Amino acid sequence: MDGAPDRMDRKGIEWALVMRIGRLPIETAEEPAARATVALDVLRELLKDRKATVPSVPKLMLFELMLFALIKGSISSIEWQLLNEFRHHHQLENHIFNDLLERAEFTHREAEKTLAIILE
Repeated sequence: MDGAPDRMDRKGIEWALVMRIGRLPIETAEEPAARATVALDVLRELLKDRKATVPSVPKLMLFELMLFALIKGSISSIEWQLLNEFRHHHQLENHIFNDLLERAEFTHREAEKTLAIILE
């Protein structure tokens, strides 16, 4: 990916993002829309020609991505785009996406309540 290491681990992905954002003009690189486009392009490359052999794997990954996106309390527009791209790539139906989102939001709320009890 753009001269990035062949690894598709965290460092390889970071490298691809930094290299692509670095090619943008400074004023453009600061725009959320431009960053979203770069992130979507990198995600598409990561997912290209990759299909799960077990149907539960993309569902589990999507659920984990939703939980990660909810850490701040809400999902940003860029995160929505990335989650929808992942859903689209793995051809997950809308009702599955919505069910997983509902479960992720519930899990997030329960985790926050548990932490509040612990920290009292």
